[in-house]
Amino acid sequence: MSSIYTQQFTIAANHPAFSGHFPSFPILPAVVELSLLQETLSSFHQSPCTIIGLPFAKFLHPIKPNTVVNIELTILNEGSGNFIIRIPQHLAAKGRLLFKEITL
Repeated sequence: MSSIYTQQFTIAANHPAFSGHFPSFPILPAVVELSLLQETLSSFHQSPCTIIGLPFAKFLHPIKPNTVVNIELTILNEGSGNFIIRIPQHLAAKGRLLFKEITL
């Protein structure tokens, strides 16, 4: 049985990742998109999670400053899931991830 979980973020223009990526055409680095995925996973599980693999990932459209980002996770089983990252009028990224909960 799969579970679907969604979370929304607004990426402000003053986000530090935009300052160096790229000064004349600021876009959100993929590593920040992965960070948002990890935050969404942790929120779903209500405990810290880490991404341990990306068997498949496509980054399809750049995310610019002041953009609302919607993340949809479909948890397939314990430790794997599919993700979709949407921005207004575009599919920004999609793929499969492997993860684990971090025990403290």
